[in-house]
This record gives sequence, C-alpha cells and structure tokens, in this order.
Amino acid sequence: MRKILLLILASLSVFTVSCNNTKILEENTKDNEVLNKYKI
Repeated sequence: MRKILLLILASLSVFTVSCNNTKILEENTKDNEVLNKYKI
C-alpha cells in the first residue's frame, strides 16, 4: 500500500511542477511579446 501511495504522490508532484512550468513559460512568452512590441 505504501508503495502505491508513494507512486501516486510522486506522479501528482511531477504533474503540479510541470503545470507550474508551463504557466511560467506562457507568462515569459507574453512578456517577451510585449518587449518586442516596444523594441520596434
């Protein structure tokens, strides 16, 4: 039982980290687009 719980917890933590990374990447691309508009 413990191994199964650990596997579920590990997969959940990896999933949340990947979701946070995609959010950060999206915010960075938005910031870059805004910066590029001002550069031109």
